[in-house]
Amino acid sequence: MVTVDSSKGLFNEYGIRRPYDELEYKIGNPNWGHRFGVPQFFGRKRFLQILERFWDHLPVGSRLPSSLTFQAYLSAIVEVISKREDVGNIFNGPCLPLVFAAGAIQTDLGAYLENTVLAGVKSAYESQFKGGSFRNYCQGELTGRVNYVPESNFKWLLEAMDAGPVVAAYFPDALRGWPILAAREQMAILPSDLKFVLPDAIIHGHAIIGYPDVMARDFIVPGQYCAANTWLSTWRSPEYSLYFKAYGGRLDFGYTDNLAVTSDCHSAGLLLLLGSRLS
Repeated sequence: MVTVDSSKGLFNEYGIRRPYDELEYKIGNPNWGHRFGVPQFFGRKRFLQILERFWDHLPVGSRLPSSLTFQAYLSAIVEVISKREDVGNIFNGPCLPLVFAAGAIQTDLGAYLENTVLAGVKSAYESQFKGGSFRNYCQGELTGRVNYVPESNFKWLLEAMDAGPVVAAYFPDALRGWPILAAREQMAILPSDLKFVLPDAIIHGHAIIGYPDVMARDFIVPGQYCAANTWLSTWRSPEYSLYFKAYGGRLDFGYTDNLAVTSDCHSAGLLLLLGSRLS
């Protein structure tokens, strides 16, 4: 695991985004009774295991990178970011390498989320935890109703997936205790030369597919706010977002209207793209 000077930069000694005075919404202190159990970095064998999970739980024919490319791109992200005083502390928290298939989102975001990502989440979770169940409380209500806020930079992930397979670094604890509205607001303060993306349900879902043992082990794992997302409910309210939360033997996917409420056991996380196309 990369460790850098905890006294400097936008992230603290735990890899969590530091609040700043101009924020409109209150930030909570993390509840350390809830944690991600992240394995230590991360040799080629581990990258192969992760890729195998994506092959197993994403649709047949998904265009994913090779294990060597996966490892090389993640190493490049680590090398670039760990040397920076402004954001290097993010590596003091957990980091999970993720991949996204080339050209995968050819339809509505909600349809892709329900038919591909959440299907993969269900398969990965129930394969990892025998007897466990995945519950989608938005079943049948995602197509045509899911979007993302512009400040999330989610378009960068969509553009990267259109260009080819994507490797990214996912930091699930980076916005621990930040309410959804504050998580969106702080995106404007992150360095403009880096491709930070505020996670949505597709990103969090990929993290669960690749690491169900980390992201959905039990109720002690922090919940994940899909802060990039807006969800238009059957009541036509524009004020909903989405979330994942694991319990003992159960993983839930649902909606929330508590956009300004601080939760000490939830995180919105951050995704970081390298910013160049895979060959």
